[in-house]
Amino acid sequence: MVAFFTQYSRPAKILLGITGLLLAILLVLFFGVRHILVDSFTEVESRDMCKNVERATSIIADELDKLSTICTDYSGWDDAYQFVRDRNSDFIASNLTIEIYPKLRLNALVYLNSRADVVYGRGFDRASGKYEPLPAGLEEHLKPGAKLVSLTTPDQHVSGIVTLPEGPFLVAARPVLTSKYAGPVRGVLVLGRLLDKEEVMRLSETIHIPLEIHTADDATLPPDFAAVRGELAQGAPVVLRRADSKMIAGYAAIPDIYGKPALLLRVDAPRSIYQEGKKAVTYFLTWFAVVGVCFAFIINLFWRRLLESLQQGRRSEERNRLVVERTNQAILLLEPGAGTIIDANPATCVLLGFSRNELTGADIHALLSGPVQEVDSELERCLRETRELSLCHRDGAELVVEAMATQVPHGDDQALCLMFHDITDRRRFQEELLHQATHDTLTGLPNRSLLEDRLNQAVAGARRRGQMVALLMFDLDNFKVVNDTLGHTAGDQLLRSVAARIRSFVRNCDTFARLGGDEFVIVLTNLTRMDDAVTVAESFRNLLAMPFFLGGREIFITASMGISLFPDDGDTMEALIKKADTAMYHIKESGRNSFQFFAEEMNQKVNARLTIETGLRRALEKGEMLLHYQPRLEPGTGAVVGMEALVRWNSPDMGLISPADFIPIAEDSGLIVEIGDWVLATACCQALEWHRMGHDSLRVSVNISARQFVGHDFVDRVVRIIEQSGLSPHFVELELTETALTHNVDETVKIMNRLRERGITISIDDFGTGYSSLNYLKRFPVDVLKIDKSFIDDMVKRREDAAIVATIIGIAHHMHMKVVAEGVETAEQMKLLMEGNCEEIQGFYFSRPLPPEEFERYIAGRTVPLLPAAPRE
Repeated sequence: MVAFFTQYSRPAKILLGITGLLLAILLVLFFGVRHILVDSFTEVESRDMCKNVERATSIIADELDKLSTICTDYSGWDDAYQFVRDRNSDFIASNLTIEIYPKLRLNALVYLNSRADVVYGRGFDRASGKYEPLPAGLEEHLKPGAKLVSLTTPDQHVSGIVTLPEGPFLVAARPVLTSKYAGPVRGVLVLGRLLDKEEVMRLSETIHIPLEIHTADDATLPPDFAAVRGELAQGAPVVLRRADSKMIAGYAAIPDIYGKPALLLRVDAPRSIYQEGKKAVTYFLTWFAVVGVCFAFIINLFWRRLLESLQQGRRSEERNRLVVERTNQAILLLEPGAGTIIDANPATCVLLGFSRNELTGADIHALLSGPVQEVDSELERCLRETRELSLCHRDGAELVVEAMATQVPHGDDQALCLMFHDITDRRRFQEELLHQATHDTLTGLPNRSLLEDRLNQAVAGARRRGQMVALLMFDLDNFKVVNDTLGHTAGDQLLRSVAARIRSFVRNCDTFARLGGDEFVIVLTNLTRMDDAVTVAESFRNLLAMPFFLGGREIFITASMGISLFPDDGDTMEALIKKADTAMYHIKESGRNSFQFFAEEMNQKVNARLTIETGLRRALEKGEMLLHYQPRLEPGTGAVVGMEALVRWNSPDMGLISPADFIPIAEDSGLIVEIGDWVLATACCQALEWHRMGHDSLRVSVNISARQFVGHDFVDRVVRIIEQSGLSPHFVELELTETALTHNVDETVKIMNRLRERGITISIDDFGTGYSSLNYLKRFPVDVLKIDKSFIDDMVKRREDAAIVATIIGIAHHMHMKVVAEGVETAEQMKLLMEGNCEEIQGFYFSRPLPPEEFERYIAGRTVPLLPAAPRE
């Protein structure tokens, strides 16, 4: 034994020395490496925790974005735009039902007008499912000048947090605009959602992170929140606190809409990274110690290293297994070449709805949509880049996933590790946004933007193939009648029905779009002859000829269609639509319910104008002209004090033609002078006849065109015609437009003075629509001002129009003129005019323009109270 020890004493001493040295080195490394590595893992842990805090703040920002998007949908809406103005209760009943509050998770919805007056405002308790008053604290933020209601341009909006006594509120505010997001801004829509415990719990479940939120000014803040409030208030984005070696907490402050701290949130997480770091340091030092000891004890080196390697392999495999089992990333292990599933982690089972046993051994081709070769090609590409794949859920639903793959060892071979995560909702949201941007919301048809893209593609393809493209543009004849009689809801239903019927017959290579209103466009491709477009137009016309059913009623409609062609009429959307639109409106002027190519329409329009002009030259000789008379009444007594003579043309070939169609042509051709003389003579003779029948106080007014007025012998002709009729000039009133009077002011004054010297009354027709210069009004010797119908129409609804009418009446009275209001159609209009001391009124509320026989019966039986309640005749 002694010999043995003596023989090995020196090597033992060397070994002990080396071992001591290694132990010393290990001690130095233990403290140095431990400090460095642990600090590194602590830093990684801090960055990971900061990301968790960022996810928590991001989910609140996402909720605000969604709330703002909802606000955009309900504010950029023609119906809402009108509702803020007229407070139509039908809008509330149809669109602001109690169901939208839980559906959109709203606790408050407020429409305000441009003066910050609440047009509609309601609170909602999502717990009880009942309405409740608006939160008291919210009213402070809705006062004039407050940030939420100070939105004056279409691009302004506000979203964020406000702190109320009821708790923190997520709010979004948008200006109320038209459906095209155009102004002017008519008001503001404010939406609010209470960030209560249930809402916080929902957000926590969404991001899979424990989340706690308190208001920044809460006097009962938990101690840990109170401790970090100061640091957050000084601008620190995130504050981290490590409670012990097992848990870490991250804090952040979220400002309100005014930039002040509103909320304090806390995210808790286990210190798994730190713990793993400590383990890693321990493993490293242990390994180093083993190496040192093995270096000293060569015999044990091999076995200890081998044992340690095996242990580390098992631990590494276990760690990897735990990562795969617990990660949210779906992972499939595939047999190379065959595509057989070797294994799947729980996240895959949850995503696809299959159990692990069902997936193991299954063919990957049964889960991926598409032919086998395409699936294998896509899996191969996943090794090089991230790809989008379509997977089949157990219930048959299609899932869109983002996938990538890598080769991993498996036995003696390599297996394909396929990793993917679900992006179905993201893809669906993107597709919805794209669809909304390129399609009409009412009918689902392509809108103008998508139409332009499709038309450009069609033109490019036709140019390459030497073919034609036809653009058919049509709108529904008398669609306004449907809206006015059945309501806008029925009108919308009719548009949807028309879209559905036409769309079912449109080829896949063609495009059917809605431009707006009742205007639609069809782009036809692959045409070689113009007759192909004619055939399609006839087919669509026949389709529309079949009845539609709206609310149990059978409706028949027709359409007017204009057609333009590429390359004959242009190669851009602007040119083709413009020419198709021109052709379409020509059809409307020509009788509707037909179609017309652009070039032919131009010829027909010229021919139609020539036809009217030719007919006008013979109309007086053939006795085709006639006069209708519209009564003028005194509001106080209801007595008929006069009438306006209005010319009509009853052509035997073209029927009764509106003055709007032939008067401009008569003025251009100079025939208006001859027609005007006939109107004046006929009206004077008719008035004299009614005087002899006992209505001897009636005055007749006749419209004088600018072409007549500037004639060198105008006064002489007027005087001669009145004298020949036998009617006293005191019962004749000539209505002149402002435009005619301002042609030559000095000459105009002379002519008017000569007429007044003969006892003829002078009135300015449609006052307010021309130059309306007070200087002109002061110089002209005028007896009567006739207020234009456009001001009367809206004087009840618009204070501005009512103010204009009152001002005109006041000016006229101060200048010793009478006032006649044209276009009176309601009792409310008449009441306001009576209160303003308007002397005479004229309009459909009392009577339309009547033929002489009907006018006689009208004045014979006329008994009217102060405010007649009869319907429009």
